[in-house]
Amino acid sequence: MKILFIVKELQLIERVGMMYLSAILKKNGHQIKLLRTFKLSFEEICKQIDSFTPQVLAYSTMTGEHKDYIDLNRKLKERFSVFSIFGGPHPTFFPEMICRQGVDCVCIGEGEDAMLELVAKIQYKDEITNIKNLWIKKDGQVFRNPVRNLISNLDMLPFPDRELMNEGNPYMRNYKTKMFFSGRGCPYACTYCFNHQFNKIYENKGSITRFRTVDNLIAEILEVKTKYPLKSVGFGDDTFLLKPKSWLEEFTKKYKNTINLAFSCCVRVDLINESTVRALKDAGCYSVWMGVECGDEKISSNLLKRNIKNNNILNACRLLRKNRIKFATQNLIALPVENPLEVDFKTLELNIRCKPDFAWSSIFYPYPKTDLGEFCRENGYLKKNFEEMAETNKITSELTFENAYVKKKLERLHKIFGIITEFPFLFKFAKFFIRLPLDGFYKFIFFCWYGFCFRIRLEKWKKTPREIYILIVTLLNYLRQLSLSEKSFNSKAKR
Repeated sequence: MKILFIVKELQLIERVGMMYLSAILKKNGHQIKLLRTFKLSFEEICKQIDSFTPQVLAYSTMTGEHKDYIDLNRKLKERFSVFSIFGGPHPTFFPEMICRQGVDCVCIGEGEDAMLELVAKIQYKDEITNIKNLWIKKDGQVFRNPVRNLISNLDMLPFPDRELMNEGNPYMRNYKTKMFFSGRGCPYACTYCFNHQFNKIYENKGSITRFRTVDNLIAEILEVKTKYPLKSVGFGDDTFLLKPKSWLEEFTKKYKNTINLAFSCCVRVDLINESTVRALKDAGCYSVWMGVECGDEKISSNLLKRNIKNNNILNACRLLRKNRIKFATQNLIALPVENPLEVDFKTLELNIRCKPDFAWSSIFYPYPKTDLGEFCRENGYLKKNFEEMAETNKITSELTFENAYVKKKLERLHKIFGIITEFPFLFKFAKFFIRLPLDGFYKFIFFCWYGFCFRIRLEKWKKTPREIYILIVTLLNYLRQLSLSEKSFNSKAKR
């Protein structure tokens, strides 16, 4: 069978979930294609579908962007006789979207086994309404199936299909950093994140945290290193240091001896100590991403459920600097609190003390069904329903604060957060800066600084002039996409 994955834009980010699905489908003889719709008109999209003639259209979507995919799918279903399936975070937590016009199926949670079973049954015209993990609409009736057990042995999965991403964005083939996952699952219950809700869905369905064997992970990296010009590795696991000590020791030895490339990973403050940092350094770790989130300890513990002290954060930063591992901090701006600006300035001050190589900040996005998202709704901070919410949290806040001016200052502080952390002498001018109506300029600074730190400072390999050109083009395309999304959202909001 022919399955067409549809995505709006990729930038230089590998969609590993899609890549796993493509790999397992190709292994079983199916034809897969990726269609990147950014810059394409509806007629151009239809022309591509006419050429490939798929039986299944597949979408992976976050909350916010789901609206565009649903609209596109509805139009495509009016023209083509195809089966549509939606997976990813939004369908997992809002399977009720099955009731939307044109949506034939939604996948809840892990999709490899469910997708393979679905495609096989469609191919052989078997009954499809009883497949676990799927809600399916047939003849106007919705069949709601439970989830199956989590995949316990990740080594059994084929390696992700990277050619799928290269097809969608040719620049990705020769980009010298590739993303890998050494495991799945996060046991923590941070209120702003979807993981705690995901864990509830899979209660009593197997271990939440699962890890590949070191040999299996190394084998995938070696395969990629053979096929592509690999210069650095990125591990996308939520918390790389969750593994047992024996796993980390084995990884340190084998990665250094067989791969010997700089890598980056995500870490959690309370798992950082002398031994884990030394292990990372010995293996070749060049940079890490670490959640700080909020500089107010009470809010961090009581509202975000982080339970991490500022002194522990500062100590972790000291250990990373001591071992010459670059690090980026991750922070939340515009939280649902009585004094959001005061809290955000505490977060900024803490970051200045941390001295990171990059201080990344996100405007808090109240994802529905997360604990903090529900807190916002119950306490009057969120007055929209999720269908009215913007696609991204990189520009504006979705929350309602005491007045529009406070909200605007929060959004401006978000844009200059990283620059002020980098140049602390600017801190004393911060309250003046956020009063200035320089939103477009601040937004441009924000994305340029992010691109420089993420793709140049935190990646060890030196970029050629052509690679820098590709990064600039990617950034400009992303800014254009954001601008179009913002205009579309504002236009719909005025109706």
